[in-house]
Order: sequence, then structure tokens, then C-alpha cells
Amino acid sequence: MAAKVILDALLPRADFLVEGNDNAEMFAKSIAEFSVQSIGRNSFLLDYLRKPDFQRETNEWDADQILSLIESFLNGELIPSIILWKNSANYIFIIDGAHRLSALLSWLHDDYGDGDISRKYFNNCISDEQILIAEQTRRKIERKIGSYEGFLQKAAHPSATDEQKRQRLMLLTTAIAVQWINGNAEKAEVSFEKINQQSTPLSQTERILIKERKLPHGIVARAIYWGGAGHKYWSEFGLDVQEKIEMKSKEIHDILFKPTLQSRLENLNLPIGGSNLYP
Repeated sequence: MAAKVILDALLPRADFLVEGNDNAEMFAKSIAEFSVQSIGRNSFLLDYLRKPDFQRETNEWDADQILSLIESFLNGELIPSIILWKNSANYIFIIDGAHRLSALLSWLHDDYGDGDISRKYFNNCISDEQILIAEQTRRKIERKIGSYEGFLQKAAHPSATDEQKRQRLMLLTTAIAVQWINGNAEKAEVSFEKINQQSTPLSQTERILIKERKLPHGIVARAIYWGGAGHKYWSEFGLDVQEKIEMKSKEIHDILFKPTLQSRLENLNLPIGGSNLYP
């Protein structure tokens, strides 16, 4: 089975009831699509985009799936709409399409789980396995279509590109369509569950984590899985408790998943939990 690429850092998480920024109102009223310009580097819009805190980790796609999405975007092919909902505090939540949007963001920001955004999100604690998968993904995409930075350089010298690349440069002005959900947080959560059951169904474990995400076992499971890094599902506790959760969960994570599991076994010094990057 192909290795999954960790894209979880590219869109931060938040509770539907989290307080936001009133300035997001102007974005919410005008967003009808996501273009390279609106979500590229130095984009203000990215500051207001969130995934629901109960959404599954964005690590279900492999390199070929990410490559296919980027190719579809550059070739002007149909990509299903991204479904959004705005909470009362004006944060904009991705109800459906987080993997699609994250795949495009990974190319635009050159972050396949090992870039600046990911390193900051995971407190610079990224396993060798995750770095290897990211590097393999980057090489595959650069061989097939090139990096986004390379596209920008070619845009400055269009005469040096062939016809297909010129056409793709023009398509960087295209966008992924957006649909909106109206209603309160409860309606948005129900919509999320229904939509996700129609695409890649939520597993029984994922459904339990969604429903019981604020209970001790839901918080502990995610804290251990990410070694106390990533989104702070435990942020409602006091700072001293948060520090203890992060310290203990990292200790347990290291016991379960260190040293990194290699595909070719050369000794019996193996992580008792196997690998946390493969299903």
C-alpha cells in the first residue's frame, strides 16, 4: 500500500464555536472560488480558513493522488466544489474538500509534510519516515509537472516554455469553485457527517473520536498519536495541565513509535506500536 502524505498542518483546526476576527466578514461575503492568488503565499485569506477540530487527520492521500489533483487543476479539469461554512465569529470552516485544498496548498507552499508550515505545526518534531515520504512526493511532482516556484519563474520568461507549459501558466488564473452552507454550528456538523459518509466513509473509530472528542480518551488518543504536537485538542485546560499532557503524550508516543520502523528490517530494535504513518 502506498505511503500516505501528511498534509494535516496546511489548514489549521478550530472548534466551531471559537472566536474569530471581524475582518473575515469581508472575505466571507466575497469568496466564490479558491484561486492561486487567494490561497498562495502571503495570502490573507489563509489566516481565516479552518478545519473543524473533529475532522479526521489530513493524511489519507498518497503522492499519486496529490499529483492527480494538481494536474487536474493545471489542466482545467473539473474539481468538485469546496464546501464552506462561516461561524458567528467569522472564521471560515472547510466542511468538505480539505484534502483537495490541502493538496493544492502543498504544491503552492512546497510543503508535503516537511516544509515550514508543517515544521511549525509539529514543533519541528517530524519523523525521518515523514520526511522521506515528503521528499519522495516532491520529487515525483517536480518530475511530472514542476514546482510552483518553477512555474512562477517560467511566467516571467514565457518565451522559454513550450506550448503545454504556456497553457498551464494561463490556467494558474483558474480556480476551484466554492459552495456555502447556511445555518448554525449544529447544522454545519450534521452536514459534515452526511457529506463524509457519502465520500470516504468515516470508520467506527473516527466516528467515536468525533462524538467523544472532548472526553478524556478522545483527547489522550490524539495527543499520543501526534506526540503532544499539532492541534491542541487539550487547549481548554490550564497551561500547567497542557504542558503535562504534551510531555507525557510525547513520552508515550516515543515508546510506541520509536525508533522509526524501516521497510527493511535489519535488527530487532523495533517500535512496539509499529508505524503511525500507515493505515
